[in-house]
Amino acid sequence: MIVEPEFEESVKQHQEEIKILQEVKKAAHDKKFAYRFLWIDALKERDLMNFFSLSDQTPSLLMISPSKKVYRPFTGAYETPSILEFLDETSKAKGRYFKYTTEPTLSVTGSDQKSE
Repeated sequence: MIVEPEFEESVKQHQEEIKILQEVKKAAHDKKFAYRFLWIDALKERDLMNFFSLSDQTPSLLMISPSKKVYRPFTGAYETPSILEFLDETSKAKGRYFKYTTEPTLSVTGSDQKSE
């Protein structure tokens, strides 16, 4: 998901996308899906999007199984019912999966960098 704070329409779209993710997370929890959710800024993580061959169209969703080294991109409409169907299919090992061999990494740059 991308948010450009200087543009009101970008902020509004981002809020709508976050609302959908919150609905999905709650429904997934209620259905006892064992998923963890992570939001990544697509503007800052182009390398990651390229690594998994994701479309430039955002928002993009992706399921990753690090233990099996496979991933499954979401290609449906970015709506709560479509995403929940994707999660349900994935939990039943349905759909097309792709293998990866090297570990993907997230960038840590600029003001996002935190010292401990």
